[in-house]
Amino acid sequence: MAPSNRSGHLEQVIGTLLGWLLRAALLAMGLVFIASLLLVAGTLFALWLLRALWLRLTGRPVTPWAFKFNPRAQWGRFHAATAPAADRSAKAQHTKEAVGDITDVVPREIKPDSER
Repeated sequence: MAPSNRSGHLEQVIGTLLGWLLRAALLAMGLVFIASLLLVAGTLFALWLLRALWLRLTGRPVTPWAFKFNPRAQWGRFHAATAPAADRSAKAQHTKEAVGDITDVVPREIKPDSER
């Protein structure tokens, strides 16, 4: 065998080994990620079970954890932003009246430390 043929074979072997190492590393990272998700889910489940046990022991009803979302509140917020300017200025005037009198401040010159 010529030396160039051996180096070509060696490059092919190293390429194959690096490919398998990359696949093994990606598999390991995926397994670690899935294990961490399962750990978080198991921890939340254990916390919910402890909470449910405590509520049963104290005689209170067990309620599920729920994310409370009111879509009407979001709709009202964005719908009010498109209100005509007259409506917004009336609301602003009402807000100014609710705040009360606002005193203007007269600005003064700040002297450097060397002149004090």
